Amino acid sequence: MKKFTIPCLTRTTENDFGAGFYVSPNKRVAETRAKTLYGDDFTLIEFEIPAIEYNRLDNLIFSSPNSEWENTVLKYRRDQAENNWDTVFGPMFQKTGGGEGFGLNNNTVKHWPFPSESQMSVHSQKAINLFNENMKK
Repeated sequence: MKKFTIPCLTRTTENDFGAGFYVSPNKRVAETRAKTLYGDDFTLIEFEIPAIEYNRLDNLIFSSPNSEWENTVLKYRRDQAENNWDTVFGPMFQKTGGGEGFGLNNNTVKHWPFPSESQMSVHSQKAINLFNENMKK
């Protein structure tokens, strides 16, 4: 059996919710993002996180691409946000070209179809440990 350990990534304005390890509940989304980032040299890892354990974390959850989500993405992509959450879940920002160098048009954030195109960013060591403990074998 291979043992993987989740890294905590450095802060970047390329990520919707700041620095972190990003996962998706949609396998196709995960594969597409992995291929975009790594070509054909990647391994998909599945996790089975018990809801009771996940709910013990400090999670920020966006249940729709609303104005709060949009403002949060804008702050992270402008490097103006602090991340005090264990995880953040919500829609995926859609790059549309133009504007501020990262796909904003007139300060409007576009998103992929939600909830099918969603993401979770894992930020804290506590959350990373939970994910490491619950990788599917």
